[in-house]
Amino acid sequence: MRSSVSLSRFRSLSLVLVVGVLNLQINTADAKVYQSLEEFSSDSSKGAKVYDFVLVGGGVGGSVLANRLSEDARKRVLLVEAGPDNEGVLNLTAPGLFTQIDPSTFNWNYQTIPQAGLGNRTIVYSRGKVLGGSSSVNAMIYTRGSKDDYDSWGAALVSSGEETKERNKRVWSWDVLWPWMKKHERWRPPVGNRSISGQFDPRFHGYEGNVGVSLSWGGPSAFDLRALRAIEEDGLELVTGGVFGRGFNLELNDGNALGLCQPNSSSVLITATKELILTAGTIGTPHILLNSGVGHKPDLENIGVKPIVDLPEVGKSMSEHISVLLTWTRNDTAIPVDPAAALAQWQLDRTGPLAESVSAHHLIFGRFRDDWSGFKLYGDPSAGKNSAHFEVVLLPADIAAWLESTLTGGSVTLRSSNLLDPPLVDLGFLTHPFDILALTEAIRITKRFLNSSAWTQDGYITGFLGPDPDVLSKSEFEERLRAISNPYWHVVGTAALGRVVDGELKLRRVKGLRVVDASVIPHVPGAHTQAAVYALAERAADLIENS
Repeated sequence: MRSSVSLSRFRSLSLVLVVGVLNLQINTADAKVYQSLEEFSSDSSKGAKVYDFVLVGGGVGGSVLANRLSEDARKRVLLVEAGPDNEGVLNLTAPGLFTQIDPSTFNWNYQTIPQAGLGNRTIVYSRGKVLGGSSSVNAMIYTRGSKDDYDSWGAALVSSGEETKERNKRVWSWDVLWPWMKKHERWRPPVGNRSISGQFDPRFHGYEGNVGVSLSWGGPSAFDLRALRAIEEDGLELVTGGVFGRGFNLELNDGNALGLCQPNSSSVLITATKELILTAGTIGTPHILLNSGVGHKPDLENIGVKPIVDLPEVGKSMSEHISVLLTWTRNDTAIPVDPAAALAQWQLDRTGPLAESVSAHHLIFGRFRDDWSGFKLYGDPSAGKNSAHFEVVLLPADIAAWLESTLTGGSVTLRSSNLLDPPLVDLGFLTHPFDILALTEAIRITKRFLNSSAWTQDGYITGFLGPDPDVLSKSEFEERLRAISNPYWHVVGTAALGRVVDGELKLRRVKGLRVVDASVIPHVPGAHTQAAVYALAERAADLIENS
């Protein structure tokens, strides 16, 4: 394949295989499933809605954690998801149809405020509103990041004064999380047990988990559409279409989390006797907390929400990858896919072109040279010497350059005191000069890579359409960069370790409330975030079990 060229001349680049494509899907055949909040509320057999654990949000974190908690049949577990069930929806189950998923039904479609660093553009920010959350609507690419990325989680606790250095390493670090990485993974060896350029090492994979992961190059079945194992425990119940986080508050009393209630009502609709767990994601979790009076007291008062717990960092310090699409002209002899034939093959035996979600089989995670001028001006924001500064995604038509390590930060705040109003989302993109310099450098490195003889000597790549920082003036290029930069749906940090939750993921100053989703990750890692949330949820289950 053309993209398996030697990268020896590009010392700042390292090729990392895409180990898998994944899309969270829960088999709910044996769980008690309510298709709406109304159905749940009207079930007279339920009596009082009392559970040991109530989880709000059915994305990766919520689904994995609900699965683990309900393995003990003595525990009564309720998982609430605002969106519909994902079972039986073709565009959600056939990976190659993910671009045809109906956004009006399965997506929150958050809209950012005008972005000062992007020419005042507003951006529709995709978040899955369906069982499985964003994993049900994303491109199903699985990468982990580096040891440094995970060690930085514990370092965030130390910098906050929350934990001693010794204890924090026992709670959050790569060494601690590695068993939980293996626990969720079920590795399928590549076709013919081949290793691609030595990138597959069997020592660093799990083989008995619920998330099927494999190389997606060739073979009759390019990947294994993984599924959480069937939830068979009697203790688990599931409500979809529940509008929680929009029409309901957390019920807090004297610093204790009691359950979920309707606004302006003292009546608790659902009670959690042991723990209430927020798993609503990086945007949904702070929205729920702020609506419930947990946040920066002056901000809440100014918007008409009664403060219950003063936690200024709720919704702050959000970070995300910044993406730019670059275009090259090329000679391509690939035969176009016949959509009808591809669909027929998928329906017959779950193979063929639709068994892959995206033709991004090659990702390059790279670091800038240690003596790069940007570091002298602003320092190095990456998690460590092994954490990526940028990522290059090789697509059939375009090349995407992503900035992995940024110095800009965003926020989630309330639009009004009306629970039905979506939150204000500010990505803060390109508002720090480091990010402009770094994204420019990433584009230059990508350009050098694609100009190598491996791509050009036989005329496969014939030209670069840009944007080119070596052709445009500095002001012209920066203007173009602001016009085409976009997020890539890897947002984290709005309820971060050390700032909002402690080392056991418990919300500061509140008893009986944890957060288990990407919002607790202190800074966006040099990787796609889904694998990190799997490990986070597995670790959370262990913390709860041993608390």
